[in-house]
Amino acid sequence: MSLSPPTSPLRRSQIRIDRDEYDRLRSVASKYGKCKRENLCQHLIRGGVDTDTIEILSKSHDSQSSENEAFDSFSSPDDEQSDSSIASTIVTYRGSPYSAGGPLYAVTKHTSLAPESDSESEIFSDSAISHDQSSLNPDDSASVVATRHTYEQSAKRTLQLGDLPPNISRADVVAVVRGGPVADIYFNLKERRAVVSFVHGEHARKYYNYAQETGVYIRGSLIKVTWALRQFILAPYVSQQLRGGASRNLVIRHYDRRITADSIRADLEHIHNLAVVSIELSGLDCYIGINSITAASFARTCMMSRYPYRGSRIEWAPDECMQSLSQLRPKTGARAPMSRAKTNLNRFSLLEIGGEKDM
Repeated sequence: MSLSPPTSPLRRSQIRIDRDEYDRLRSVASKYGKCKRENLCQHLIRGGVDTDTIEILSKSHDSQSSENEAFDSFSSPDDEQSDSSIASTIVTYRGSPYSAGGPLYAVTKHTSLAPESDSESEIFSDSAISHDQSSLNPDDSASVVATRHTYEQSAKRTLQLGDLPPNISRADVVAVVRGGPVADIYFNLKERRAVVSFVHGEHARKYYNYAQETGVYIRGSLIKVTWALRQFILAPYVSQQLRGGASRNLVIRHYDRRITADSIRADLEHIHNLAVVSIELSGLDCYIGINSITAASFARTCMMSRYPYRGSRIEWAPDECMQSLSQLRPKTGARAPMSRAKTNLNRFSLLEIGGEKDM
């Protein structure tokens, strides 16, 4: 049996497809059509993307591009900028050490905290014993990204924790930082102090007020909380990472059982200014606490390129510092013990009946 030829010939600009395929294409077009694109543009504008950028990104794709492709094109230029910004930051820190009266590090655009002295710069580098994917978190949508907090580049967000007890760990310091997400923590345990930079200045102010009114204790010792002389500058690429759900903590889903805490530290020790706070193997997942968002971004990209982690999914983990300040219970053990009764007193004096007159 031979099939009869089509009744009408096709033109060059025409194709013949099944009805089911045609219906499916119409459904996709309605899902990612003009209405959806306008809605997406509105969300991007609310999230801080200017209209010129949206027009440039729209021209690089045809009219049938999907929403996911639009997100990828939006993310890649910022990621390239973030890579160059981060690289310039590392080169700056690895350059000549800061000297008193000399030029400061470029903290207006690409920076985190600038070291205060030569010794601090060396210690900061020594603390690195232990890049963000261009795609957003799978659970994120345009509306979620757009409705997140706005991030101030310059704000009073950096506090110094002084008079730390001796022989404590980085995890001990992080355990007493609560009230909001943290952008960067600089540990200087040799001098018994740490510098904590919150993402939002409001959270730093509330933490400072709490410390002045109630006090913050580590292992029963009262620590001193003051405003730092140099304030942390939140670079634009860090704000972009925060909008994508970034934090200073990572979680490796379904990690290889051959991976250990020591092997993770060895894989991350080459990353400049990265300090591992804690590593916890829990069930099928591995949680890694890192000292800053920028360092965690580098660590995530580095691990995703290494063979032991390729079968796992590496995601951002919640920052425990976001817990309420009420989680910090005032410590009463630090109070000075009450003075004992005078040792010269006779313990049996209460048993005397008539005193010396009866004798």
